[in-house]
Amino acid sequence: MRWIICYSFLFLYHFLMTAQAAPVTLYMPEGYVSDKGIDEFVAILNTSDKTATATISIYYEDSNFAKFTREFPAKRRDGFSLEEYAKKDIGFSTVIESSENITATLVHYDNGRSLGADFTPTLSRTWYLAGAYKIDDQVDDYLSIFNPNSTAIDVVMTLMGQKSSKDITLRVEAKRRYSFYLHNALGNFTNFQPYGIKLEAANEFVAGLSHYDQKLSDGVLIMGHPTLHSEGYVAEGYISNTGLERVNVLNPNPFDVEVELLIYYNDGAKETIKVPGNAPANKIIHGTAVQASLKDLGVYSKSYFMTGYRVVTDDTSSGLLIPTGKAKVAVDFHHYDMQALTGVGFTAAPSKNWEFSEGFHDSNTPDRVKEFLLILNPTTQDANVTITVYYSDDSNPSVFGRNIKAGKKEGWALHETAEMRKKSGGIWYGLAIESTQPVIPFFTHYDKSFGKNGSGFALSGTPK
Repeated sequence: MRWIICYSFLFLYHFLMTAQAAPVTLYMPEGYVSDKGIDEFVAILNTSDKTATATISIYYEDSNFAKFTREFPAKRRDGFSLEEYAKKDIGFSTVIESSENITATLVHYDNGRSLGADFTPTLSRTWYLAGAYKIDDQVDDYLSIFNPNSTAIDVVMTLMGQKSSKDITLRVEAKRRYSFYLHNALGNFTNFQPYGIKLEAANEFVAGLSHYDQKLSDGVLIMGHPTLHSEGYVAEGYISNTGLERVNVLNPNPFDVEVELLIYYNDGAKETIKVPGNAPANKIIHGTAVQASLKDLGVYSKSYFMTGYRVVTDDTSSGLLIPTGKAKVAVDFHHYDMQALTGVGFTAAPSKNWEFSEGFHDSNTPDRVKEFLLILNPTTQDANVTITVYYSDDSNPSVFGRNIKAGKKEGWALHETAEMRKKSGGIWYGLAIESTQPVIPFFTHYDKSFGKNGSGFALSGTPK
């Protein structure tokens, strides 16, 4: 009888502890604020029926630590300024532990440039970044790493260029943010551009890349890929006379690979284009990276399209006579238009539900802020998509939708969408996407109030 009582108590204790456990922990390795024109904001979307109680922890590069608590109302877009909580002029990483399954986005404003990326719930022992390069003094790349472990880790950073690679070991102390100016490590390696990055450690961590382009007067923040994929998609696709789109491919495999780009135009036309490699027969040499300009490859300018990739090389790394499957790579995407450089990683896993926590609608000055939502339906069946817009006040959400044909994409100029709520002075919002078929979204923010001609960032969304 006694053991039954003890077992029941243990079961009840486990149930209570499980019920109280935070359903989501989100990580952002990048963080920096300063009085010298650098501000950061965290956008939060809580689509649940309950108020979310969150503990926000800030881990600095010098081992200092800060913690505070915030509540985020149900069915609401909310957020906070990191300038109110973080020390200035020192790098940090942010961790959010929430009682509800919220979505979070970091927006970084840096002397006229704006960067944005979604927090990730993923920790991994390996991360890949494809979109790094250096052209004279026009480009700067910064790597940020957060170590959530209670012990220090050694992260082996492998820089993979077009013709060679090199390894550097980075010591990251326990519960510490670590940043690295990549071009300090390149040396003569800068002759072999572009380059990709592989990060590997014995314990899990998280990593991202901040890429600044002085010539384009903007930058991108791209989170690393915790896994490699044999195919992926981006719903964005448009090349203006002054714009550009680039695909960056990292091949960390011990063998050469061949990658095809899939271009699907809105008018129904399709193209398959081989990515120019760094070896004969368009093959990307093992342990190297390449960069392809869609415009240079003949993709139609001033035509809307969606972009995909697929690896057409079998994985022979096992040494077996029968290949083990398709080889896998890491692929990032850069888009420049409307005086803004944006970038995301290709999405390999469509989902029926997505969330975006960042959005701003100002009907009084519609030319200042423009935001676009694109949704790609990669399946063979039509998809009915419903968009719910949650605002930063207690107003009711807006709801609108559309049917997206199989293999097609649809888009909304959100600053012109009639269903969006109008408010004097503007209003912040977040988006929830619900679809009858798995889809891939893409969100772009353009803001003319930052930078000489404007700036912007893109988000690929958080699957739910």
